[in-house]
Amino acid sequence: ALRDRADACRLRRLSGLKLSLPGPTGEDNSLRFLPRGRVLCVADTMVGRIHQLLAALASGNRALLHDDDSARALLSLLPHALSAWVGLAEDTDVAVDAVLFDGSDLEADAWALRLAERDGPLLPLLRAEPDYDLARLVHERTLSINTAAAGGNARLMAMGA
Repeated sequence: ALRDRADACRLRRLSGLKLSLPGPTGEDNSLRFLPRGRVLCVADTMVGRIHQLLAALASGNRALLHDDDSARALLSLLPHALSAWVGLAEDTDVAVDAVLFDGSDLEADAWALRLAERDGPLLPLLRAEPDYDLARLVHERTLSINTAAAGGNARLMAMGA
């Protein structure tokens, strides 16, 4: 089941994807998807935590697990290349950019209120239904370059900088 979820995450990942967008003559437009940053993983079960790690890492984010015996055991089992992307958080009020949640509806409501009361931007609280929405674990970045000022030659335009 976890291998199926890993394959699904790999197929649906957006992080690192760059698309060329249509635009008028003299413009170069692109859309990129970048990781949000740090994702707090909140789950009661080992399977839930692994599922959250798959979603966070597939989208290019760093994952933070609540520091307990189960999280330390999971971290010790990860290959070194992956464990560099996973950390432990002693407190769940750490600075994060999203929260992955696996638990009851009552607990999810409590987490939603807790996140809404925090200072700063509103954070997404994502639940697996049945999988996490990886599009909510990335930021969209658009870039428009006006090449018309240099006669359509971006290198010529960059020479003045």
